[in-house]
Amino acid sequence: MDEMLGTFDKANRCFVVEREEYRRITGKPNVRMSIRRLQKLYPECPNDERGARPFWNRYLKSVLLGETPNESELERLRYKDLYWSRGEMELPKGFYRDKNGTIQQKTTKQNTVKTEVDAYLERRTQTYKNKKAVLLVKQYLNLFLSITGEIRPDQITRQHSEAYHQKVIQHKTWKSKRSKANAMQRLNSFLKHLETVFTNLHFGFRHAADFKVKGANVGQKEQWTIEEVQLAIKLSKDNPRVRFALLMAINTGAYWGDLMKAHGQYHGLQEADIKGEYLSEVSREKNNTKDRITKGTWWLFPETSQALLFGLSKSQLEATFTSFRDEHGLPKFLDIRKTISQLVHDDIGETEARLWRCEELPGCIGNNYVRVFSEEQIADLKRALVYVREVLVEGKPRRNKQGEVRTGGATSEAMS
Repeated sequence: MDEMLGTFDKANRCFVVEREEYRRITGKPNVRMSIRRLQKLYPECPNDERGARPFWNRYLKSVLLGETPNESELERLRYKDLYWSRGEMELPKGFYRDKNGTIQQKTTKQNTVKTEVDAYLERRTQTYKNKKAVLLVKQYLNLFLSITGEIRPDQITRQHSEAYHQKVIQHKTWKSKRSKANAMQRLNSFLKHLETVFTNLHFGFRHAADFKVKGANVGQKEQWTIEEVQLAIKLSKDNPRVRFALLMAINTGAYWGDLMKAHGQYHGLQEADIKGEYLSEVSREKNNTKDRITKGTWWLFPETSQALLFGLSKSQLEATFTSFRDEHGLPKFLDIRKTISQLVHDDIGETEARLWRCEELPGCIGNNYVRVFSEEQIADLKRALVYVREVLVEGKPRRNKQGEVRTGGATSEAMS
């Protein structure tokens, strides 16, 4: 892409360009403009990157030529500041110069942290398909609002972030370090969003190590042993809900959300997704907030096909499995995914393990390009799943990638 046009920051939905011409004109290290601000300048500007780019280019041209687009009075004054030497001309009503001589707009009821939070949440509601994720973001930012109150974005200080950090650490609901780290990361993203919307803002403290939750990504992850998976398959024969959840987790790597969204537009197990002996072109729930979604196709074990259930709720499925797990002293349901992924990776290959996890696969130029599995990829994954079934359901010994039987491989009895 021509560097004159800049790049697009997907996380904050803004265009960014760094060039000497712009630095000389604006006095800033770069020029940033969110789609939201472009739409204020040009009401006809679309709400997507491709549609908004011509308006971004139009905006850059006006800055280079010293022209003023049909933007807010505040922006016109900033880019024309070379002609407004201090004290020579009176500023329009509603504007003032701060201690650094930069033209600022006087406080209005519309320009507060609360209104920016509301706008931020509205955009997340429109772009996130996972509504639970939006509710979590709302909880995080409402907690921050309870600390800041009705202030302007430029009045946010390090002390506000410190107070938020303390409340997150002491929070009774967000118990795990990962949950607390997510809360801090969301505030960081919101402050970065404000820096994009208001070009004069810079919250240097948001990068401070003091606000990171230590140990959030540290720790030994649990896995099921091969023997535990084999035992669970045998014990689940007379419990349809447990058997369904267990076999789907082993066969497709499904989590609760992948199984219990029966009416979801993009995810959740539906009868229409079963095509012959395959679960075909289904995306995982956790990936559905992304701009581009990879949809996988898994060959189903005969046992999985016989165990399929549809339209279950969380209370009907998760509670039943948890009771089963506690009764037999087994690890958590979500840890099955790690076990099977490791099995496929070690005995078959990394590519097959990534296909089984339905991850975006890197292409030859470093971009993720796989959106629907090809026939060759479906065949490769089926070969891996046939092997997984042989080991876990039939009890055959494990083999290495050369086809040799592993010493001490699984030898449990075949499932009757």
